[in-house]
Amino acid sequence: MDRPWLTLAKRVWQGTLDVLLPPRPLCPGCQRPNRHGRGLCRGCLSRIPRVAPPFCVRCGRPLRGGDELGRGNEPEGGVDQCRACRQRPYLFSVARAPGVYDGALRDYIHRVKFGADRALGEALGQLLADYAVQARELWPVDAVVPVPLHPARLEERGFNQAEVLARAVANRVSRPLWPHVLERVRPTAAQARLPMESRRANVRGAFRVREAALLAGKRLLLIDDVLTSGATAGEAARVLLRGGATEVKVLCLAVGAHETEWLWRQRQAEHRTNPGNSWVHDQRVDAFST
Repeated sequence: MDRPWLTLAKRVWQGTLDVLLPPRPLCPGCQRPNRHGRGLCRGCLSRIPRVAPPFCVRCGRPLRGGDELGRGNEPEGGVDQCRACRQRPYLFSVARAPGVYDGALRDYIHRVKFGADRALGEALGQLLADYAVQARELWPVDAVVPVPLHPARLEERGFNQAEVLARAVANRVSRPLWPHVLERVRPTAAQARLPMESRRANVRGAFRVREAALLAGKRLLLIDDVLTSGATAGEAARVLLRGGATEVKVLCLAVGAHETEWLWRQRQAEHRTNPGNSWVHDQRVDAFST
């Protein structure tokens, strides 16, 4: 057989095999064949730290404490909120996230944001969309709005990771995606590099509404990758509400857990059972609060 015919025969045979036995897609998390199709494989999903009760009913941050705090999210004495939500309530009505900003999930988010790994971002969008349809407290809403990047940051990264996540959610829940009603009008320092008390000032005035007529009377679901202090989501919600929206709810891929909150709750739980030894936990909380 002539060589050209041999090459053609190999191509036909390979094409037939690809049709009959298509190659398994690779998991964007670990780059291994994924027998379950698109998205993250089960191994990568199992590495993601999940938010579990008890968590703050307002911002969704995971909380920790003894049995004296109650099981679930409604301990004796009222609704369970973190201290940040009790002391300075956010303008968004509720925030939720499926994962804790730690471990594998933090690594995945960094790969998307700083490594321009869009395929991984789309896989994380599927994870977020799966969670969104189960989080009843987020519904109903009229439209999905991603937190925007400043144009200079967008050009640097090539895409807005929040918009990638928002598109997956909007497609799953059959709601319109409004990526341009909110814009970032000035660059801001990275929130992660700033102390908590400086983050609100850093994003103050960073956003503006572009299409106020579209927002009038609408309930919005604001999408971002991470909620830590809540300053960015809170400022975006403030601007959207001033622009005419009636309610803003927040959905993020990950939420930061405050160590001070965990230690404070542990101190409260142990103080109830042994009031004389609470000074140890007072010192630990003060150390984390500085």
